[in-house]
Amino acid sequence: GFGGMEYNDGVIPDGIIQKGTQIKQPDGSMYTVGSGQFSSGETWAELVAGGHAEYVHAGGWIYWSQCWSRFTLDDTWFKTLNYIAFRDLSLTYEFDKRIASKIAAKRLSLTAQGHNLGYLLNTMPNKENPEAVAGTTAAEFRIRQFSGVTTSFTFTINASF
Repeated sequence: GFGGMEYNDGVIPDGIIQKGTQIKQPDGSMYTVGSGQFSSGETWAELVAGGHAEYVHAGGWIYWSQCWSRFTLDDTWFKTLNYIAFRDLSLTYEFDKRIASKIAAKRLSLTAQGHNLGYLLNTMPNKENPEAVAGTTAAEFRIRQFSGVTTSFTFTINASF
């Protein structure tokens, strides 16, 4: 076969190899891509079916099709992001003045607060934090880190004397 190696995890990439492209064959001869299903060239699947190309090693294909250093863009990099954040919840209980007077206070209240409690809607893959962004300009919105949601809780006692 091609390259003398055999892989069992091959893929057939989507796409058309341009008409006129030459592919070196195992016997050293050259195959010139013609017209197949499309007048502009042959699909990779057509070339494999005709014995003029082989499956692509999956590891190499995934690496090179996702490699940032080659300025590759892929549809899997783009997601429609919708989220509704549950930002704050505050619950306050004000005690009766008779209870406040037992500690010589005019008013007494307790407040429990929670901030960044989670997301009611989150379309990020795996429900990742949709606000974990990294970038160097206002135009960039890239999820390149996996930082969790920082939730905080406070408890407050208010007394007026």
